[in-house]
Amino acid sequence: MPWTFDAKFMAFRLLVSVPHSLFVTLLYLRLRRMIPFAVAHPLRDVAQTRRSQNETECRRWRNQRLCATKPAATRLALMSGKYFQLVALLCLLLGHAYTVAAQSSSVTLNEISQQVQNYIQKTRKWKHWLADPPTPPGSKPSPDVSINFWSSEQCLTVDLRVDGKALGTHPVPCRIKLAIDQSPSEIAARNRLSEFFTSSRESNPTPLAIGDKAYLWNGSHIVFLKGRFTFWLSGSVDLRVGDLLINRDFMEKLARDIATAANANE
Repeated sequence: MPWTFDAKFMAFRLLVSVPHSLFVTLLYLRLRRMIPFAVAHPLRDVAQTRRSQNETECRRWRNQRLCATKPAATRLALMSGKYFQLVALLCLLLGHAYTVAAQSSSVTLNEISQQVQNYIQKTRKWKHWLADPPTPPGSKPSPDVSINFWSSEQCLTVDLRVDGKALGTHPVPCRIKLAIDQSPSEIAARNRLSEFFTSSRESNPTPLAIGDKAYLWNGSHIVFLKGRFTFWLSGSVDLRVGDLLINRDFMEKLARDIATAANANE
């Protein structure tokens, strides 16, 4: 978990398992009592029918060996109920194991970060470096946060005009920061993002169609969700004239490219 102390989220994670575990336990105990009867009764009816047929055959042919098979049919009905109970329990355990295996095989934070790095390097060839997240003194960096920086002397080009006179095309440098935050689940990521905007001073963020959910806030900063990962994108271009509009368009396009490159649903 991140270093941020979130009492509400911690209490939610602690208490949500109680009703779920109680429900699964009661459901199993109820089915444990019902399944043997539900299976044994039809099989016992079949056994009784077979017994009546055997008795008829015994009276007709006086075959003692055939009559001796009637206890075996009754035992088969009782044993089938117990076996079916074991099969139901085995299916429940296999379902839980499949859920755990699916969570463990999901894409990791390092893989997501590497996907974005490879995409930026392939399409833009910007200078890249990593930074450790802020941590208390003497503590290890959080494994749930990855911070990436990019810079370039030519992130885009613009045509400059001064007093109606064209000055040609000029390169525009930029500096970009991308922080990727990993949450335990998609629901937890959405809740944390909602709590962030509830507690922050940004009262009216602008929704964007990027990833699973995205907002534009603080001028040109963009945050978006992709699966259980939250992407915090910030930065600016070094342009003196019209930088606000260019910053916003530039950051939106970069955020869409990053969302496309990050495959968080593997």
